[in-house]
Amino acid sequence: MEQIVEKQWRVNRFGAMRTGNIQKNGAIPKSHTSRGNFFTKRLSFTKFLANLSALSILCTMLAFGACGQKKTNQPTNTSVENQILTPRRDNNGKWGYVGEKGKILIPYKYDYAKQFDPEGLALVRLNDKYGYINKEGHETVPCKYDYAEDFSEGLATVRLNGKYGCVNREGQETVPCKYDEIGKFTNGTAYAKSGLDEGKLDRSGNFTVTARNMKTTLLDAVKKKYVRFSAQGSSINSSYMEVENLTDMNLYLTVPCGTYLSANSSSYQNMILTSPEDIQLSPKQKYSKYVNTACMNMHRDIPSENSGFGVGQHNDSHLLSKVIKLLDDGNYSYPVKQAAVWIVTDDANYDDAGTLQNQYGNRTINLEDYNTGLSVVKEARKMK
Repeated sequence: MEQIVEKQWRVNRFGAMRTGNIQKNGAIPKSHTSRGNFFTKRLSFTKFLANLSALSILCTMLAFGACGQKKTNQPTNTSVENQILTPRRDNNGKWGYVGEKGKILIPYKYDYAKQFDPEGLALVRLNDKYGYINKEGHETVPCKYDYAEDFSEGLATVRLNGKYGCVNREGQETVPCKYDEIGKFTNGTAYAKSGLDEGKLDRSGNFTVTARNMKTTLLDAVKKKYVRFSAQGSSINSSYMEVENLTDMNLYLTVPCGTYLSANSSSYQNMILTSPEDIQLSPKQKYSKYVNTACMNMHRDIPSENSGFGVGQHNDSHLLSKVIKLLDDGNYSYPVKQAAVWIVTDDANYDDAGTLQNQYGNRTINLEDYNTGLSVVKEARKMK
């Protein structure tokens, strides 16, 4: 009869449990071997989970490494919007744009092209019309304007049919083309002029008049009492003129050649302007200047500082007006101008013109001067 020493458990290399009464010689009866019991299943499942977890971690690491490597190898950004495009002209005189590697990105087709601004728009001219393009070559502002400037605070001044307006970067005409002048926007406003009015223009196109202007002739301003006028004699070929603005308007006065200064005393010669003048007066401003003149009545006294004058003007059909216009256009010397004026006003001959003498007692108008003045008068008589 077998002698039982003790009852023990053993696990084989496959994880199977064997149980039985170990005999004295250490043998375990085969009838007591058990496979797949609860402990065996529990240990096998735990080992499976451990292997699955390790595999999952490995796949995650491999995937992360692959993704990171892929991102590292990608270019940062190949979009044309982030490239530096440079305007370049071809052999036919047309302009286009090339990229950083010299590749043509916008074809050569423009009459002129400027550098792109920091916000990605460039001013171009196509078929003598101006517009703006983006870096893809699309016209954000159509090439239809006669003139255009760079953007300032999101708006650019453009001109169409002689009038100015403003466009934004999307091509919308936020300020219609109806102004005579528009400056660049600064702090939300820009100088603008419409007709005789000057003022400020905001980004929405609202125009606030800050100054009214008037453009007319000196004679008209005197008649309408916009200005106070006075003049004094200075010499045989100049007069001193003073003008004061009596209004709250900006006055732009033209004084055409042929405007005459009428002496307050009949003993002095009347004077006539031989060169045109333009006078700009702000409200209440005074203006004074010496102007070029010629004497109109040779037998009267030469005006002095004590002689005063009013202002008048002959109409354009008057012979003297035509003569003065020809004299100004021809840039003739004073002796020629004086000879021509006296020929018209006093029917002066060469001997009569000799009464004008310089400080040394020599005649101022020589024969050549007189004959030149006579030729000018003859030409003026032919004018219609």
